[in-house]
Amino acid sequence: MFFQYIKTLFKEISLIGSFILNILGFLIDRLNIIPSLIITPKIYLIIIFIGFLIANYRIYSKVANNNEQDKLLFKSFINTLPMTGSIVYLRTHDFGSTIDMDQLNQLYEFRDKGNSPDFFYLNKTLEKHNKILLRKTNEFRDILSQYSFPVKQTTRQLYRIKDDDIVIEDDKYEEIKNRLNTLADDIVKTYNLLIIAAKKSNIYS
Repeated sequence: MFFQYIKTLFKEISLIGSFILNILGFLIDRLNIIPSLIITPKIYLIIIFIGFLIANYRIYSKVANNNEQDKLLFKSFINTLPMTGSIVYLRTHDFGSTIDMDQLNQLYEFRDKGNSPDFFYLNKTLEKHNKILLRKTNEFRDILSQYSFPVKQTTRQLYRIKDDDIVIEDDKYEEIKNRLNTLADDIVKTYNLLIIAAKKSNIYS
């Protein structure tokens, strides 16, 4: 992060310094002033100092704007997928047993919003965790859609991997169950990493 700041700072100072020197060059040419009377070591230092001040202002203004945008996005995210509800269910449930789909509504709402092209963070660390979280959630949802079946004689949204009318080999059942449980753990871990990154970025407290 520090090296990126230094790189950006030097780039900004170079652009601003070139701009100021071009203006001085224009004035020298128009007013017929001897260049050595204006372009002195002191003037160079002043130009560098002015460039440093302006560059810092531009950099921190950009960071502030990015933080504000990420803050709004994260607020929407945490309202959609809070630390209670789906996250607790993913953390504690064994997906080899009966699955209450209503408990996953928050996760699927995040999935629907997150798959929108407008849903991305400007902060690279936040966006990295966000992409992983979406990828894991999409895979989790796809497996459940393919291999889970509704429990009969109930009005609730209850599903399970094994169904009385559908034959599934024990090895396949174990494979699906283990994959779902692993993905559930991965989703919770990535969710926690996203929360930590948001706190470090001062967009969540």
